[in-house]
Amino acid sequence: METKSREPEILKDVIKKWLKRTGLDSWKRYSAFSIWNQAIQEDENLVKHTFPNRFSASILEIIVDSPVYYYELIHFHRANLLKKIQEIGEEKIYIKDIRFIFKDPDKKTQKLDIDKTIRSFIF
Repeated sequence: METKSREPEILKDVIKKWLKRTGLDSWKRYSAFSIWNQAIQEDENLVKHTFPNRFSASILEIIVDSPVYYYELIHFHRANLLKKIQEIGEEKIYIKDIRFIFKDPDKKTQKLDIDKTIRSFIF
């Protein structure tokens, strides 16, 4: 009976594989969600209307349930919020961008092109 000889593996890679296989690598997602909640805790309206949805490829995806807040977040607050969450999460996790997605709680709409919607009302 022939045994397979295994090459030594780097411990870091072994641990990453084990964490992924056991599902424990999701701590990054929960850390990102926690950082978002810390960043917006002082703004009661953002707490009510935004919900962390996903964290993938260092991009934090936030669901917004109001078209007004969606527009404001994209056009006026995105840069400041990104800077704030990067400062809060500096030691824990790197968040390179925030993506806002409008989702109407009453409908199954996923995304809204707010600029196109506004233009349709103006013209």
